[in-house]
Amino acid sequence: MLNPDEQALRKDITSAFLAAGTRFLAALLVCVAEVGAQATTAGEVPPKANSGMPASISFVFLTVFGLAIFIAVQPIVSYLSGWRKLAKLYPQSDIMEGQLFRITQGAVGRLRNKNVMRLRAGYSHLHFSMLRLFSIGHAPFSVPWSDVTGTQGKYFLFHRVARLTMAKAPSIRITVPADVGERVIAASRGQARFVDDAEKPGAAQKPRG
Repeated sequence: MLNPDEQALRKDITSAFLAAGTRFLAALLVCVAEVGAQATTAGEVPPKANSGMPASISFVFLTVFGLAIFIAVQPIVSYLSGWRKLAKLYPQSDIMEGQLFRITQGAVGRLRNKNVMRLRAGYSHLHFSMLRLFSIGHAPFSVPWSDVTGTQGKYFLFHRVARLTMAKAPSIRITVPADVGERVIAASRGQARFVDDAEKPGAAQKPRG
């Protein structure tokens, strides 16, 4: 079994790899769009200039290939970030009601995301979900307010943030903008609260220097 330092190193390497893969996929999709635009503008490619696959077929192939990579990566991201584990520990509630919070800048574990995560503050649960496009491998889940704690005053890439921790998986932290974290905790009506690092579940087992 890997020690905490080795686990952190593996997560850092994995995060860097996924970030590079995401950038590659974004660049690929941009290229696909440019190819499609050029094909539409230029019309049919002269037979002599087209020694291989027609531009329209190339565009379709690259689009399907890019989407296939995107779909294949999502379950891996879910597993590495900890989302999959949280979804297994906290199955989705039958009723996904409450105030909706759209997370513009956030992270699950060590993996960052932007404009894809949604939180909904219900009466008894805090509900987590992803945009439909990113929901593959990211099943919605619902955490009882009594299992939610938050920490304030943290900085993430020069932005002040709040981190939400679940009692059954204290090592997985969900990072949200500070103002969103404050409103989420306030929406719990006293059922969840902010704590110091020393009070967090599992803090004694994983001291931080």
